[in-house]
Amino acid sequence: MPEQSFLGAMLYNRFWFYRDLAALTVGGGFIRNPGRYLVLAPPGHGADVFTANPGDQFNAWDLSATVDFMPSQFFTWRLEYIHRQADTPYFVGPGGVTSPDGWSTTPVGTTGWKPDLVKTDDHIMLAILFPVSHVKRRPEVFWRPGFSPGFLRPERGTAQRAGGLSRHEIC
Repeated sequence: MPEQSFLGAMLYNRFWFYRDLAALTVGGGFIRNPGRYLVLAPPGHGADVFTANPGDQFNAWDLSATVDFMPSQFFTWRLEYIHRQADTPYFVGPGGVTSPDGWSTTPVGTTGWKPDLVKTDDHIMLAILFPVSHVKRRPEVFWRPGFSPGFLRPERGTAQRAGGLSRHEIC
C-alpha cells in the first residue's frame, strides 16, 4: 500500500512601517504528499484529468509578498504577489478548465478540448478592503472603565473578599 500521509509547513512574518499605517507580509510554505492524501482536485474539468490515486505524488510550494496601506480602520489598500509551484500540472492555465461553450457539464472527450493545467501559477492582485455594513457600535455599551460583566460583579450589598473570588466571580 502506498504511503498516504503528508507533511506541510508555512512561515509568514509581518513588518509594520510608517506609524503602523503600512505593512509588509512575506512568507511561504510547502507540502509533500506522497499519496495525494487530502489534495483537492482542481476546479471544473481539471478534476477529470487530475488523478488522486494512492501512490500519485504531489509536492508543491508557494511564496507571497503583501504590501498593505491602512489609512484608517475602515480601508485597506493591498498589493499582493503570489507564486505557486507543483511537481505535477495542478493550477488553472490560460486555456481554462471550463469547456469552450462555458458549461462545466459538457463532455470533454467529444470536442477535442482538454482542461489546461500548469505546474506554476503567478498572481499579482490589487485590492481595496472595506466593511460592507455600517453598524455604529458604541464601545461603552460593551465595556467601559469601572464596568465589569455581571459574572465578575459581586452581589449588591456584599463586599468583595480580599485575596479571593466571590462565588459570583467564579460562575
